Amino acid sequence: MIQKFPICFEAHLKDKIGSISESKFHIFAYETLLNSLTQACDKFVFSLRHLYTPLDKKKLSSFILINPIVEIDNSEKVEIIEGLIKGSLNRFYNLTYKPEGFPQHNWVTSISEMLKYGEFIKQPEFTGYLPHLFSTELITNNFNLLKLLEATSCENLILDFSLEAYNSPKEQAGWNNAINDLVNCLSDYGSKSNSVKYALELYRNYQDNYSENQLFHYSIKALGENTVDTIAILQTLGEIVGSKKKARRILNLIPLTLSPEQPSFIKSLDATKNVQIFKGMQWDGWEKRIGKNLEKKLIKETVKSSGFLCSLDDGSLSFPILPSNLGQFNQSYNTNRTLPNPSESIENQNSGDLTLGKDSSLSKIFETQIPKVEHLKPLHHITTYQEVVGFFQAFSPGVSSSEIEFFTTSAEEIFFKHHHLITKDTYIVGLDDNKKPITSHWTEIPHRLIAGETGAGKTNFLHWIIFQFLYVNPQRKVYIADFKGTDFLYLQNLDINVEIIDTPEDSKELVEKIYAREYVDRLNLMKKYGVSSLKLLQEEGVDIDRSLWVIDEAADIADFSYKLRESIEKRLKEYARKGRTFGIHVLYCTQRPTTEVVTKQVTDQCGEKTVFRVTPDASQRILDDTVAGTIPKNVRGRAWLDGYAGRMFVNVPKMKKPEGSTIPIEDTLWHHFISK
Repeated sequence: MIQKFPICFEAHLKDKIGSISESKFHIFAYETLLNSLTQACDKFVFSLRHLYTPLDKKKLSSFILINPIVEIDNSEKVEIIEGLIKGSLNRFYNLTYKPEGFPQHNWVTSISEMLKYGEFIKQPEFTGYLPHLFSTELITNNFNLLKLLEATSCENLILDFSLEAYNSPKEQAGWNNAINDLVNCLSDYGSKSNSVKYALELYRNYQDNYSENQLFHYSIKALGENTVDTIAILQTLGEIVGSKKKARRILNLIPLTLSPEQPSFIKSLDATKNVQIFKGMQWDGWEKRIGKNLEKKLIKETVKSSGFLCSLDDGSLSFPILPSNLGQFNQSYNTNRTLPNPSESIENQNSGDLTLGKDSSLSKIFETQIPKVEHLKPLHHITTYQEVVGFFQAFSPGVSSSEIEFFTTSAEEIFFKHHHLITKDTYIVGLDDNKKPITSHWTEIPHRLIAGETGAGKTNFLHWIIFQFLYVNPQRKVYIADFKGTDFLYLQNLDINVEIIDTPEDSKELVEKIYAREYVDRLNLMKKYGVSSLKLLQEEGVDIDRSLWVIDEAADIADFSYKLRESIEKRLKEYARKGRTFGIHVLYCTQRPTTEVVTKQVTDQCGEKTVFRVTPDASQRILDDTVAGTIPKNVRGRAWLDGYAGRMFVNVPKMKKPEGSTIPIEDTLWHHFISK
């Protein structure tokens, strides 16, 4: 019996993944599966696919598909393939075989595909093509695709991530020789140019990674009913999984629509239906003048040294001995890995073959093996598992928000376990997903941006920070702009230096008071004692400590007056420069992080950002990442931290505040101030 492929499984995650290490483990199971499939099949396509239908009760369905691209009449082989899939993934997923295959998707009218980022470099010493590697990393939290799709308000969508075992020896020889020549030429050049150094590093990475690891053709695409959705979701996913250590972009998005002008649409759609990879997409840079002029150039013609072309024959070449009339091929390349050695060439060729006719063996060798820039073009479509590991996490069958295990911890519990971490310079932000305390440092990062929608936990976080700030020294000064007028009033009943205003009109006066009382006074004291920092001032015996300015809802200031906002931002900039040495710190907080409220001036001055649940757009604006937009709406106290401790999710403890007879002060952490 002939078994027709592809085969399709619908996948559901079996168990809740409680820790980061466990979630990573099931991602790396895919690598084992791919290696096993490579041994079992000469050629195959493996696909992770999602169907998102927001109007259906079951909004997101996830599938795992495999296509060996051939019909197999060996039942043993079929059982081996199915066994490999279940053996690798059954530990994590309930896999339901779908004999009818993936659901029909004739409604698709837009497809967007993601390619590696490419660029041309044009410098006096080197003019060439840089095919950037994918640079992804595992997301350091329980990524939730469904919540991301819901937050972006997409219509019906299919997300597909596919890999096909790469097996093209002739093509591989072409780009491999081209890379080797580039590395040799750029190494010999010895340029101090940053562009040349960067190109050399990139091609060395290809040498190292592509010689040692399994190679795949890849396809990353979104199929939907409109181009806005398909482009937006791929852009977002690319940003989420992209390595934060890399400054350059990792993706190039190509939209296709159902129209006579884009016949590639039908080919891409058919490839998706058949679980194949459409390789017809090309980076549009090759259609530009520089691309057309460059692709036929010999590799060594693209690198110059001291104003002359690099030597085209450095004595290391091993070409067959040719008649004198073949002198035009002295512009040859180091292809001794692929060309025959002289004795083999002469022995195996008759005299008639030593012509350069169109069909001669020698002409074919030179036609295909002399490295040209065009031989680098296939790198658009090739990758390794290590490059795209982040996409495995983003595309893996996930869990709904109700299934994610978030934990809450009381401030009392954290305080009693970890209060030794609270010092004059440090405070505890919260716990990471492994329940380890995460700290921040006032000296290293003076000012903070804190954002979050109503009910996300932002105000609770402010109480937690203020408590720790004052716990070290209750005589520290705290200025609070609380435009709700009720959240911080209880602090006035404690024996601490807290000044609270509750209207935007009073903000201007408070700003200038802080400037005169804190900034100018400290400046004069430093001049008097001949020191340059708060620490040195304290060492001189001056009774002075850090001060904190809390702006609880910056949107109210922005709405009230442009001039007021401008004056606050001016002082914020001034304190940002001097805050580290003067000990003046700002918490700039908002529930509505629009461009008018959180300006570039603010984000530039706030070196640490703690962002609770916000929209994906707001998250992108503040963090250059939509990650805070994935926090579920029913979760309070969870935030994305970008600052002193790194980039990660933190879980902020619940901070009880005294409320008359309802919660007496003795039942809260604030009773520590009574005893001091």
